Amino acid sequence: MSERSDVNAMSSFRNRMHPLAELLRHRARTILVIMTLAMTVCDWITRPAADLPSMLVGLLHVCGIVYMLWMPRAGALSVTAVEIICCLHPIGTGASRMWGGCLAAGLFVYTEGTFSSAVVWLFMNLLIQLLQTSFSMTDTPMPGKLSLHGTAFIMSCLTIAEAIGCACRRYQDHARSKEQEYRNLLRQQDSERRLANLHYAAELHDSVTGSLADMALIAQQRLVGIKIDETKAWEYVNRESQKALSQTHRIIDLLSEEQEHIEKKYGADLRRTLATRCSKHDEALPQRLSGKSVVRDFGLTVEPQNRNVQALTSLIDELYSNMAKYAGSSKPYELSIILCDDYAEIILTNAVDEQRSLSFGGKGLQVHNKQIHQLNGTYSVNEKHGRWIYSAHLPLR
Repeated sequence: MSERSDVNAMSSFRNRMHPLAELLRHRARTILVIMTLAMTVCDWITRPAADLPSMLVGLLHVCGIVYMLWMPRAGALSVTAVEIICCLHPIGTGASRMWGGCLAAGLFVYTEGTFSSAVVWLFMNLLIQLLQTSFSMTDTPMPGKLSLHGTAFIMSCLTIAEAIGCACRRYQDHARSKEQEYRNLLRQQDSERRLANLHYAAELHDSVTGSLADMALIAQQRLVGIKIDETKAWEYVNRESQKALSQTHRIIDLLSEEQEHIEKKYGADLRRTLATRCSKHDEALPQRLSGKSVVRDFGLTVEPQNRNVQALTSLIDELYSNMAKYAGSSKPYELSIILCDDYAEIILTNAVDEQRSLSFGGKGLQVHNKQIHQLNGTYSVNEKHGRWIYSAHLPLR
């Protein structure tokens, strides 16, 4: 058990820390960073660095922007650290660092998600900008300093960026709270329904045990020789036994309703989605191929995670794509998908085309097999009696 949990932890760690996975998971942040880099490079083109310190500061600033792709807090702090260095050691003219500062402000406030962090960040940026501002009354500011108008413009941009970051975080928190309230409501309804069923089952249990006790008492009286009315006794036994049977069936019905509720809640939508997807693929296959796909739902006991469902559907797409390219037409293909408990099982068999060669280690299928392994699933690929057999066992949670 501990070994399996260690494997799960290492798998989630690898997925979380993979650079490409981070870029795909946070597409909006990736787009913002690319736009910021593009505007910064345009500033470099129009206003190149005057000396080596200005160039080094610009490179450190760009590195901080790129670092925000994976670590927004650390990247924002690194951009701010560059600005602090510029306060202590003024540099010559060069490209504007306003765009990176705005991105850092917005991302930091969005990541922290608190009003106090927005206020602290705003006052810190205000102090940094004031230290870089020339308060000379002449029109031309001191070298390495900003004019009052420039400082006011930069502060207004930083404030707008923080406001946008704070508003996006508030909107996301509100959406999450609504979703959590809905889930809590579903859990409460399930709990109330289960408690009601348990209460009713307890009443039925008491009634059934009472009837059985009465019948046992009649049997004991008959065995010890106590005289009783045989007709009335047997009528009573028959009546109580029928009552006990009906109540026992009701308990079974309650348990069946519970299981049907679980299956309906977790399995119906997924089964319908997979059946529709397979049906479309069946129709799109070349006419030379014949066969069928079957989706069987034996009842899921967990709610499938989106990532696992996406891995399942993409694997189905890849298998159909391989069939269209490499499958032979001498025998019909068979695709079986089974949903049961907390997993999905796929079994595909199709004839091998003698004029084509299918590499079991193809790039497309290799990618999906690695994904199955990362999700703690298993797969196997075999060729037997002229048929290609692929099977996969994929956990849904």
